[in-house]
Amino acid sequence: MLKILTFLGVGILVLACFAYWWLFTIPFSQGTLQKLAPGMTQAQVHAILGAANQTNDLGKVETWWLYSHRPSVRHLCVIFDSAGNYQRHVID
Repeated sequence: MLKILTFLGVGILVLACFAYWWLFTIPFSQGTLQKLAPGMTQAQVHAILGAANQTNDLGKVETWWLYSHRPSVRHLCVIFDSAGNYQRHVID
């Protein structure tokens, strides 16, 4: 009986750790994010980060790309200026 309860307890703990990782982390390391530099083109950012989960394409206004696990509480928001050059990123 003790082995079964221990196994169930460990299983619940592993699931809780996985859920925390999935909901509250972004899929990139700080080293990857440090490669981003202001003025990079969208193609260069795409080469580093890959395809975004969600984008807005407003033409002459700021453009942003969202990266996250799906579903997630934390998002990496990459912001481009009106010329399509990287400005900054925000972890929200």
